Parts: sequence; structure tokens; C-alpha cells
Amino acid sequence: MDNKKISTSLGTVLIIIFSATALAFVLMYENKRRANEVKSDSMKVVENNKMENKKIDISNRWALVSHENFWNNPSLFAHKNYNFPNIEFSYPENWEFRCCGDMGHASEHFIYSSEYRDKSLPYIRITDYVLSGCPNSQSNCSLDKAIEISANEKFNRLKSNISKDQILPEKEIKKLNTKAFVFKKTEKEGNSSIAYLINLEDDIIQIDFVNYESLDENFINNFLDRMSLESK
Repeated sequence: MDNKKISTSLGTVLIIIFSATALAFVLMYENKRRANEVKSDSMKVVENNKMENKKIDISNRWALVSHENFWNNPSLFAHKNYNFPNIEFSYPENWEFRCCGDMGHASEHFIYSSEYRDKSLPYIRITDYVLSGCPNSQSNCSLDKAIEISANEKFNRLKSNISKDQILPEKEIKKLNTKAFVFKKTEKEGNSSIAYLINLEDDIIQIDFVNYESLDENFINNFLDRMSLESK
């Protein structure tokens, strides 16, 4: 009888010990999880503060880029035989315009909000696509295998590379008499951007607003609404 009591008491003690140990582990895990959440939130606050501390100054005066005052300049393009699409655009005077990053499939132009070209701050990239592509709608081929294609086909090929979860509502570009295909994407550096792919019928351009979260939506609309067709 005494042995049974001892056995029962020992079992009770072991249950209490196991329960206490399990509770201790649960509490330790919960405390660690909460600590990680606090750390993560703190890091987000720090990053947000960093962005807020980097002042984005936008001038009320805008500079115009057109064929007359830029692309037709013989001192800049005498040896390049480069023709920019038949449009003009503007940017804040205190931002910096950088031309031209030429590649096999496109030419890129940048408008930086900082004279130091700080890519952690918002900037704009204008891509002028070459109207060429792989034969038989192949996704990849060498440049020497590329063939000339129409603007419509180039536009559709570029659109087909965008997944459905990236696509946003179209944006009407009134002065260009067309609508832009709009989508979100992630840059190589991990930055977020919003892109406006525009079919000009004889050219395809894309306007990317990188780090767009730090820009007022009115600024983006203002930039796009200022774009217009021009005569070369």
C-alpha cells in the first residue's frame, strides 16, 4: 500500500516537472518571438527614418527635353546616329538628367533626384526599346540572330513577360493619345519600381519610377501628363 502511494506521488511529481518544463519552453519561445518582432519593427522604423531624412527636393520649375534643345544637338550625337522617339518630356530643374545608356536591345536615360545619383532615393529611368526580337517568338537569342519586328509585336512581347500579379490598371497618357500598360517590379538592387510601358506606334518606351513609394502620386501623374508628341 505504501509502495503504491510512493509510486503515485512520484508520478504526480514527474507530471508537475514535465508540465513546468514544457511551460518554461513555451514562455521562452514566446519571449524570443516577441523580441524578434520588436527588433523587426525597430529596423523598419530606422529604415523609414533614413528615407525621411533623405530629403527629396522637387523644384516647381521644370526643364524640357526635346529634339530642338537636346536630341538634335550635333555636338552630342554627331557620331551616334541615335534617334529618340518623337516625344518631349520634362523634369524638375533641380534633378539631374543623364543620357544615354546604350545596350543592344534598348537605350536607357536616367533622371536622378540627387546630384550624387543615390539609387536609394527615387529616380526615373526612360527606356527606348529597339524594335527587334528573336525569330519565331523565341524568348532568347544572340543579337546577330535578332530580326526587325513591328512596334505592336514588340509591345506584346514585352507585356507577355509580365506576370498577372504584377499588372496594375492602365494609365491614360492624354498628350500621347494612348494608354500605358502599368506594372510593378523589383529592380536588381531589390528596390521597388512602377513601370509604364507605352506603345507610340513607331516606337516603344518604358518609364520606370524607382523607389516610387517615396514620391507623391501627383508627381508621377504630373511627369506623365507633361509628356507630349512633337515634330522632329
